[in-house]
Amino acid sequence: TIACTSVRQPAPTAQGTPPYLRPDDFSTGPEAAPVILVMYGDYQDASSAAMNDLLRRLQQAYPHAVRRVFRPYPLVQRYDKSLLAVQAALAAARQGRFWAFHDRLFAEQPQWRDLDESDFRAYLAQLAAQLGLDEGRFRQGLDDPAIRGQALAAREDAQRIGLPGVPLLYLNGDYYPGPWDWASLSATVRLQALGARQFTQCPPLLADHLGASLFATLHTPQGPIVIQLYPDQAPMAVSSFVFLARHGWYDDTPFFEVRPGVWARAGDPSETGLGNPGYTFPREIAPDLSFDRPGRVALYSAGPRDNGSQFFVALAALPRFNGQYTLFGQVVEGLDILRQLPPRALDDPNAPPGLRIQRVEIATP
Repeated sequence: TIACTSVRQPAPTAQGTPPYLRPDDFSTGPEAAPVILVMYGDYQDASSAAMNDLLRRLQQAYPHAVRRVFRPYPLVQRYDKSLLAVQAALAAARQGRFWAFHDRLFAEQPQWRDLDESDFRAYLAQLAAQLGLDEGRFRQGLDDPAIRGQALAAREDAQRIGLPGVPLLYLNGDYYPGPWDWASLSATVRLQALGARQFTQCPPLLADHLGASLFATLHTPQGPIVIQLYPDQAPMAVSSFVFLARHGWYDDTPFFEVRPGVWARAGDPSETGLGNPGYTFPREIAPDLSFDRPGRVALYSAGPRDNGSQFFVALAALPRFNGQYTLFGQVVEGLDILRQLPPRALDDPNAPPGLRIQRVEIATP
């Protein structure tokens, strides 16, 4: 077994309902989603509307990874229609339309937040009709004392917890303080989702003396990239790479960073540059290998014991990398595919799509 350290990303572990979800929560998304976002907000609060839009976009971008939960916290002393807005959402929920009504309330907040109560009620009735609700049942529910009591109970619950205000977000049960930009939060979601795929045990070492007979083929839409692996010089690196390839870790993942004349980097399903397979292990520096030619394949690491799943292909001779990265292979076919890739920076929201590795095939004797 590889001598490694477990660094598995925390993720939901309970079967069924995690403790940070409640039976009466309004939630949308897969029950088994690895990322659960619980938002406390007020429908009349502009910051709550902005957060809801961000969470809605996250769920659209990662539909299999994200489950959204909303808990109303009507700030009745600050906003004149906050309680009535919650009652309207609860009335819509009686007809199975909570989330459609909820998202429209937030999205159209600028249209109604300054209306008087009479005009706001007219707006709510119109919205209910647009969403196909029974308008009579909706109006009845809007003024139902039971629904008003439910809205007030939500406020009291938030106060009992001691929440300082809105909006507030909990990610997998932990308070999330920010940052609130799309790039940061989407990266956080992707890393949390990666936790469901990570391994809890270190992989086994391959058999000795495979030598020059071990090859990996990276199948891509632009053709195969064939790598001769060096298990004798980097046994832990090659064993881990083969293990991950055979378990589908690299399937449908991109070369997420391309620096022309330097490297094409891959091996992180989260595409953040921060992901790992749940374990790390030390560098292996072979004295008879160097970055003396293009096509060298090495593990990317931030420190001497941080080897994981990320790897890069050198696009030129890079002698300055000697002794800094574990070199474990050489591209013998398809290097021209990587050399033709356009630049792709991790922090560029307008970067072109990365060349995707469809699957990795390992050929052994």
